[in-house]
Amino acid sequence: MTDYIFDIETAGHDWESLDKETQEYFIKRNDGEEKAKDMLGLNSITAKVIVISMLDMQRKEIFTYYENLDNRLFDNEVSREMEGYKVHYRMGDERYILASFWERIAQSKKFVTFNGRGFDCPFILHRSMIHKIKPTRNLMTNRYYKDEHVDLYDLLTYYNAYKGYSLDMWCRALNVFNSKQGEVKGSEVGAYYREGKIMEIAEYCSRDVIATKELYDRVREYI
Repeated sequence: MTDYIFDIETAGHDWESLDKETQEYFIKRNDGEEKAKDMLGLNSITAKVIVISMLDMQRKEIFTYYENLDNRLFDNEVSREMEGYKVHYRMGDERYILASFWERIAQSKKFVTFNGRGFDCPFILHRSMIHKIKPTRNLMTNRYYKDEHVDLYDLLTYYNAYKGYSLDMWCRALNVFNSKQGEVKGSEVGAYYREGKIMEIAEYCSRDVIATKELYDRVREYI
């Protein structure tokens, strides 16, 4: 058994690929077509998981599964060093990414996220429903217990009793490794995806789990 930190990156489907009823629903929900299009990548119905990174805290290895934009017929794996961690990159479609996640998370004793309950976990669960992939464990555990799922955002806001800050701002404030110092920023993932720069997104997601690990180590004695 091991402890994992995980993070996901998502990308919205093409607007024109959505049926008229779905478009109208999200236009109304977002008060206009332009905002609806901007929000596509954050909605589990209109977006997909394109990268999942999982950091094994005991072995100091990262497993990053990312979408195969080249439509290669084989499971390509590349390993690289990043900030003292060995990162294994493996490509496949969304179904492969999700299935790989569930296989690995089933082996974990504890998992750590930043806003996992508010975004990553529900998104993974919804996309798994769509692909008919059965979860191997409960991601949405009792938020007030830290023995299984540690959501740093929950803890640092004292369960929404205090204002929340981004992972980037917490890393800056506490002077720990900051994943946002790389080329890709969170707000640019959609644009990079449309340009076919999936490896850059995979590297960004890998840096995110390192930043989450560094933040976790820094604050765990205080929260």
